[in-house]
Amino acid sequence: IDSVFGEINARGSGLPAPTSSMRAGGPGSLVRYDDLGGEGQRFVNGSPTVQQISAYTGKPALAPIRIFVGLLNAPTAQQRAQLAVDELRRTGGLDRHVVVVSIPTGNGYVDPFIATAPELLSDGDVATVATQYSVLPSWLSFLVDQQAARTEADALLSAVTDAIAALPPDRRPLLVTCGESLGALGDQAPFSG
Repeated sequence: IDSVFGEINARGSGLPAPTSSMRAGGPGSLVRYDDLGGEGQRFVNGSPTVQQISAYTGKPALAPIRIFVGLLNAPTAQQRAQLAVDELRRTGGLDRHVVVVSIPTGNGYVDPFIATAPELLSDGDVATVATQYSVLPSWLSFLVDQQAARTEADALLSAVTDAIAALPPDRRPLLVTCGESLGALGDQAPFSG
């Protein structure tokens, strides 16, 4: 199955690697851009610019931080979650006002509207982080391995929560979680029971 992941993710998006160090796969990143898969590459390249955010809000803005860790970047959910937190630290994401943990659909898709809304509403003072748990569409992942979404969400949210809890109380960002499709099912897992 690893060869299937590799083949599907190797197709990529056709987009160039980010030039910003505040993006996974960009300069200084701990993850290889080629291993993000097409959906991860689209996600890290998709945020509005500082100019677009300022035009929308009428106020000065920061460049949003976007972190994505693909299946090929690390072999387990826990390792991908740790790598995502390491990327948050590297980019200064834990110093932002808001950290969004987004659980993608089965194939790694993060809805651009879900990701962009907090970036616009917080003047770009946000870091959004997601990790990939499958290359299959949500409906197929749901049938063959819906536990992967739950495991991924639990690992990522736990790692990010621990990183935020380690900060002094007055420096902790607001933590928001979201998910779409199978990602919504996964996003509920850390809160069950």
